[in-house]
Amino acid sequence: MSAPKTKNIAVHTSEILGLPPDILADLPSLTLSGDGRLQLFNYGSLSEFTPRCLVTRKGKRSIRVEGRGLDIENVTQEALDIRGEILRLELDGWF
Repeated sequence: MSAPKTKNIAVHTSEILGLPPDILADLPSLTLSGDGRLQLFNYGSLSEFTPRCLVTRKGKRSIRVEGRGLDIENVTQEALDIRGEILRLELDGWF
């Protein structure tokens, strides 16, 4: 007979609050759609933006998006909506 498994406190808290565990763990969440849309949640701050490159930073961590015709459709403290031809995503220091 195996011992009952205990839940990670972040997972348990996320279930109670109805929030994704990655947000409570201070990790980014990315949603990439086939129509050239990318949503970044919990991204930190925008540090660089051109039509070919977008970089966000959170402490020593960064997310780099490379592409063509990149455009920011919407930006809030929690989420960043990007549109364009996404060619490369790079997560540095997150995992």
